[in-house]
Amino acid sequence: PLAFMIEETHKRNLEFHAWFNPYRITMNHTDLNKLSEDHPARKHPDWVAAYGKQLYYHPGIPEARDFIVKCIEEVVK
Repeated sequence: PLAFMIEETHKRNLEFHAWFNPYRITMNHTDLNKLSEDHPARKHPDWVAAYGKQLYYHPGIPEARDFIVKCIEEVVK
């Protein structure tokens, strides 16, 4: 999808900008059980921190950071 978006926007002399919110897991709840059973946050609840009504991957945990980096690298490649 990323390659398609870049190609199509460049055809139209436009730029395509994308960004990640790599640490955010949820927007409006803190219940891990609401996530799919195979969700990485459910598999690694020790990587998760709740703040307000949201869940985040804890950036102070090296394994969580490595997971995020690998996800972004996959998209870039």
